[in-house]
Amino acid sequence: MLDLLRTHYDHSNMHIDTLAIHDTNGSGFIEQDEFEEAFDGVTSEAEMRAAFDVYDTYGNGEITIHNFGSLMENITGMTYDIPETDKISKALGHDFDVSDMSFETFSNIVNTLLKAPTIEDALAAHAHNLL
Repeated sequence: MLDLLRTHYDHSNMHIDTLAIHDTNGSGFIEQDEFEEAFDGVTSEAEMRAAFDVYDTYGNGEITIHNFGSLMENITGMTYDIPETDKISKALGHDFDVSDMSFETFSNIVNTLLKAPTIEDALAAHAHNLL
């Protein structure tokens, strides 16, 4: 996981750098098995915190909607605009209209994504949060 998320925060290159490292089958996306492999071995809160800190670019203990969009782009290989990112975050249980994302919420979302067979399944399982 830390390899996936430790890419320097240069928004223009992060997507490409992450794909190059973790797209082991060359599909152009970080698929569920590749995502799980990148997160394999994350056993401590300190490791999760280190991953969170990559996206906490202001150092204030919160991730903005833009940074969450970058995280999702790194995971899926797709580009999301703000409304799409907002919809994904709401499906996973976080509303950026209320606040930026805390470490606890980040951890919960990462764990949700890891437990689902696919990222799409994780979103579908939480779609009731959009109602």
